[in-house]
Parts: sequence; structure tokens; C-alpha cells
Amino acid sequence: MLRRSIALTEEGADVLMRYAQESDAWLAQRMACELTPTERGLLRLAAGLLDRLVSGDGEGREADGSS
Repeated sequence: MLRRSIALTEEGADVLMRYAQESDAWLAQRMACELTPTERGLLRLAAGLLDRLVSGDGEGREADGSS
């Protein structure tokens, strides 16, 4: 995978931060209004699984759930 580094100006970083905050607020509001507590719990579980995949600690699990 090819990776490149970029640098943001202070103004660019501020714009990016505001955009991320607005996006987070929008998503939190939509989740609160549209999802049941059970559905929100499932999303928390799925997010944890995705975080684990992204961290890639190299210790995979078997398809049956065993280590």
C-alpha cells in the first residue's frame, strides 16, 4: 500500500475538526432517534470488533470462535 504524508494549515485543521464534530453530532442524534437501545448496543459491539480488526494484533481466531 502506498502511503503519503500531508500537512494541514492551522485553518485546514480547524475546518476538519469542525466537520468531524458536526458529523459526530449528526450521527449521535440520528442513532438516538432511530435506534432502539438494543440496536445501539449491537453497534457498540460491532464497533469494538471493527477496532480489533483494524488494530491487527496478528492473533487470529478460528472460524468456530476458538483461538
